[in-house]
Amino acid sequence: DKDELVRTLQRCRCDHLELSPPARLVNWDVTKDECLNVVGDKMPTLLGNEGKDSVAVLKEPMGSRGTGVFFVRSAEEIHNIIDEHKKEAMAKPNFLDDLIASKGRIPSWVLQAEIRPCLLVRDRKKFHIRSYVVGVENWNNEDYVDTFLYKRHEVRLAKESVPTDQQDDRLTAAHVTNGAKEIELLHQMPELSKLQSRLELFIAQIFAKHLIRDISRRVAMGAQDEQVVNATKFVVAGLDIMVTENGRLYLLEVNVTPTIPSLEDNAEFDMHLSGLMRDIVDLVVGRPTANFVS
Repeated sequence: DKDELVRTLQRCRCDHLELSPPARLVNWDVTKDECLNVVGDKMPTLLGNEGKDSVAVLKEPMGSRGTGVFFVRSAEEIHNIIDEHKKEAMAKPNFLDDLIASKGRIPSWVLQAEIRPCLLVRDRKKFHIRSYVVGVENWNNEDYVDTFLYKRHEVRLAKESVPTDQQDDRLTAAHVTNGAKEIELLHQMPELSKLQSRLELFIAQIFAKHLIRDISRRVAMGAQDEQVVNATKFVVAGLDIMVTENGRLYLLEVNVTPTIPSLEDNAEFDMHLSGLMRDIVDLVVGRPTANFVS
């Protein structure tokens, strides 16, 4: 769920470190007055962007692959979007009951600071990096999870170039990189060649210093499933990371059931996906694989 990263960082007491863009949670049924109180008169912004013309990113709880992303400037605009989605949800028979039954709760909307100015490549195109982390239960210590980072990172590019500031009205094709149809591998992009080592250090610090206990708890809960015996439990997380012009990295989302887009006529990317699946299986069953680092 979109709100789970915000809640996890709060649980781990590291939300003040700005590993992820500053964010606020807004309830699915928020009233106009409540929305004004939660959001206030200023959008969340990155450190250093205070006082500038603020645009924030509003994310629908159940959105995926670029759907349900809105660029907003005011609490009134935010409430109008959320209220319209609430009416649509209430009109669907048993929608809320089914959602509570499957998730145990109703997820919140996420209002997140926009990464601005973000690093652009290939004729002013926005991008985010998708990295994969795998947590595998440790059979020698049930309270510990071995965590591995996949060294082949994907660069997912927006469909269109970002216009100049004077023309920029936050068109989805230029500003939303989820659901991208143009994907390359980081180590094959010369203009980003210096980024990989800093990216991997950033991810390692996030998990080793801040999130490992929370991940261990989740894997341990899964390991209590009595229907599965003598099987190694593991979790795959797809991390979406964006970079600013000055090289600062921000964790946008952690997808615990990551979807991988299908690219037509891209045999190289198909080979990458096949290799990823094979390497995950090898890692979990204990066979050596050179593409994961602990």
